[in-house]
Amino acid sequence: MPHHNEITRTGTFVYTANPVCQKCISSKLVKCGLIKGKQRFMCKECHSRFIPVSPRNKPNKCVKLYTEGSSLRSIGRLLGISHVTAMRWIKLMAKKLRPPNPTYARHIEIDELYFYLGSKKKKRWLWLAICRETKRILGFCSGGRGTKTLQKLYNRISPIQCERYYTDRHAPFAKVFPKEKHRNYPNQTNTIEGINSAVRHYLARFRRRSKCYSKSIAMVEASIVLLSCKFSERQENKELLYLS
Repeated sequence: MPHHNEITRTGTFVYTANPVCQKCISSKLVKCGLIKGKQRFMCKECHSRFIPVSPRNKPNKCVKLYTEGSSLRSIGRLLGISHVTAMRWIKLMAKKLRPPNPTYARHIEIDELYFYLGSKKKKRWLWLAICRETKRILGFCSGGRGTKTLQKLYNRISPIQCERYYTDRHAPFAKVFPKEKHRNYPNQTNTIEGINSAVRHYLARFRRRSKCYSKSIAMVEASIVLLSCKFSERQENKELLYLS
């Protein structure tokens, strides 16, 4: 059993027996008097004082709603917070939950999808690398659609040992990936195409026909980290179900 003030990670999100700080999501809290009969807490890290609003903390609810397709402003309306607070919680949770990369993946698929940054007229590209067998996101990189951004992604996933890299016939792939491991058959990227579809489904900022768009790369990266944790948790639950 964890200590009463210890944050425990269960799959995607952080759960606590006691509340976490609603400003920095820290579990290092001390009691700080009563306000109208309600217990107030003080955070040891940011020194903010607050009264828990419910047994289940709003930061957890915020992240769950966000990874189920809600926009920041809709989350703010549902939870009674500002969209800036929701954005801060998402960034902080992404820092705490960044999943470790595996050392081996048999087959890795790579593909890109576009999103909007700053306005609906400016396209940027998100490059994803996934393990075909586990459907887990192994690495990602955002930027242009050329060789420069793809090289950054390859540098991130190159420590992972694999047998084959599978891509479509987009020209930069042949320039970056080693020929002996690279295969560019169009029918070999079905798994990552499904992941791309899931990204657009679960994150409002990636949808084609939507009022939502990204204003910073930091939020794009935090979003993918949280969604990657969500996919990992789902895969772990499937494996446990299979073993049982």
